[in-house]
Amino acid sequence: MKKLKVIQIGIGHDHARDAAKRLATRNDVEFAGLVVLPEDTDVPKKWYETELTEIPRLTLEEALAIPDLDAVFVETADKFLTKYATRCVERGLPVQMDKPGSQNEEEFDRMLDLAKEKRLPFHLGYMYRYNPAVLYSRKLKEEGKLGKIRYIEANMSCIHNEDKRRWLADYRGGMLYFLGCHLVDLCVMFQGEPKKVYAFNRSTAENVGEDMGTALLEYDTGVSVVRTTAVEHGGYLRRRVLIVGEKGSVYLDPTEASVPGTSLQTTNMFVSHENELDWFAEPEKTAFPPYDRYNAMFDEFFSIVRGEIENPYSYEYEKLVHRVLMRACGGNDQ
Repeated sequence: MKKLKVIQIGIGHDHARDAAKRLATRNDVEFAGLVVLPEDTDVPKKWYETELTEIPRLTLEEALAIPDLDAVFVETADKFLTKYATRCVERGLPVQMDKPGSQNEEEFDRMLDLAKEKRLPFHLGYMYRYNPAVLYSRKLKEEGKLGKIRYIEANMSCIHNEDKRRWLADYRGGMLYFLGCHLVDLCVMFQGEPKKVYAFNRSTAENVGEDMGTALLEYDTGVSVVRTTAVEHGGYLRRRVLIVGEKGSVYLDPTEASVPGTSLQTTNMFVSHENELDWFAEPEKTAFPPYDRYNAMFDEFFSIVRGEIENPYSYEYEKLVHRVLMRACGGNDQ
């Protein structure tokens, strides 16, 4: 199999370091260069100065001028993602862009419209899409074993220092934008577009952004709840998703947890079926083996770039997720 020649633009995203490290170790990739942008000024630990030193450091123009470039990974600080992804789309290059994109809906939509017009693969970094428990839950739904989804309750919290919480002020919605985007994606994936969205985003202290976020997504069958905070001690290990259907329920607990001493993740899934009317009936438990959240995502992207599969997430789907997310961040409801 021919190696795909790729570059990474940006080091400012929280996932930039891990993305670059995966690209550097894949045997199906030629990692042709890493672009450190002037905008990427606030990068913890200066990892890019001491790690992956064998990867060429290039200017943006040098990187985009590489002959036979197959794909670009955009890992800038969140506020610049759409700007630089658009530059790549304009050059006719397939793009893997980290989540969630732009706070400007028109800018985001224009970028996707251009990618669609050029028939370019465009892939977003919503990693829960490749979580094995989420994939299995989707299979249950598609097979009709859950019935119509009535509501979802999803939590994705953590504990951040004050500097990170001040950084959240750069983004409307704060934590709802930063991490809640993953949970909004799950709600749209399983339920489609909500009728209404109610946003409750708050700052827990002065001089910090909205470090506590809750959104209610109203559907005909019920109200789904998304919660994410940066002030929950032990929150990472309490990330959970409950999906309630008319025929059964699925509970992910934790949705994702790191495997100590590795760069892998693991997850547990509990399934309750419609014939289990006993309040105390034990659900079926599946403990999934460790997996790599980044490589699973990149595997799909590279298959799309090679033309082996179609992107399961259409341009219009990405627009919808982004639109719902912006409403959950406090934008105008529809």
